[in-house]
Amino acid sequence: RPAVGVVVVFLGNHFFDLENKTVPHLDDELHELPPGVLTEPETTSARLQELAIPAPYEAAFWQGFNQALYLQQRPERLPILLRKAAHAVDVLEAAGQQHGARIVWALLPSFDLVFPEHAQGLGRVADELVRSGIQRRLRDGFTALLDERKAQVVDFEPAFRTDGKLDLFALDFHVYVRGHRVMADTLR
Repeated sequence: RPAVGVVVVFLGNHFFDLENKTVPHLDDELHELPPGVLTEPETTSARLQELAIPAPYEAAFWQGFNQALYLQQRPERLPILLRKAAHAVDVLEAAGQQHGARIVWALLPSFDLVFPEHAQGLGRVADELVRSGIQRRLRDGFTALLDERKAQVVDFEPAFRTDGKLDLFALDFHVYVRGHRVMADTLR
């Protein structure tokens, strides 16, 4: 029997993933639905082209900027995504209680949240997105709903900022070896 369940939430794209209807998902009324098919036109390619992040940093699109640009273009989705996230939190907290396990919410920041001044240098649109604060608003909204539920949270952003070295992230903007060490130390 697990004593603790650690749920790592990547703040760079996990909320955008809540919009994916091709996997088991929640609709906007929070009904749990099986995988479906795409019925809306594909829009990711247009966002990728609009961001135009230069090589070799294109992966930043998938690690935060796609979600940010999506929300900037569709701000009405932000409260809906936070409601879906709240539902997921409630379900996981209830499952933990049912099995006598404590749930810990580990918040993994995206590169643009930890190093905004460097992320802004990835192009005009990246600069606008960082300055808009959309990722910060999403992060703050999620932490607020965790606080409302008195959930146990480990936020890696302060430790990443204190460390301050870019090699916490790999060239593809995933957390890299030292970043995982910082995460492990912070969780401990």
